Amino acid sequence: MKKGTYGYIKEKRKRSIVWSLIFLAIIVGLTLIGVAIFGSTKNVITIAVAVLTLPAARVWVSTFVILPFHGLEQESYEKIEGFCEKEKITPLYDMAISSTEKINFFPVLIVINESIYAMSQSKTKVDFNKDKSRLNQLIKSTGLEGGVNLVTKAEELMEQLSEVTNKQYGEQEAELVQRIVTLCV
Repeated sequence: MKKGTYGYIKEKRKRSIVWSLIFLAIIVGLTLIGVAIFGSTKNVITIAVAVLTLPAARVWVSTFVILPFHGLEQESYEKIEGFCEKEKITPLYDMAISSTEKINFFPVLIVINESIYAMSQSKTKVDFNKDKSRLNQLIKSTGLEGGVNLVTKAEELMEQLSEVTNKQYGEQEAELVQRIVTLCV
């Protein structure tokens, strides 16, 4: 499934959990086989297990990072999708944007008129402001001069978007979308 499509985070979570369990089973299985054959963990198989923990750790970290994120409810998705089709706007869904500080998750994100309109699931004012700050950094990094309009409900997002006149999507907006997709988990 492609980044930015509805259901991406749910599908990524499923795949990450499956791969985490596969790696865990292989590591435990090989360790037990090594102990059964050689009578201790001091053997060649233990070296293979140690090497396998590197890719396993990468998968486990990815899994733990995306576990708390949940995409839009089906009802909200249908409302936003219908609105965006009518307005000829292309939304990005399930966007988990990484930074040095934290991963900011936006169930829906739309770039038009040099601005970002997004929905945040942040529970506190501090996290909400960090989400807004991260999106502002992205806008400035592409040379756009627009702002960030961040809301917590689908209805608020559609209301803000309906107030936007002369919706434009040009090369700079496309560059911003590409940068956002690249930074996504």
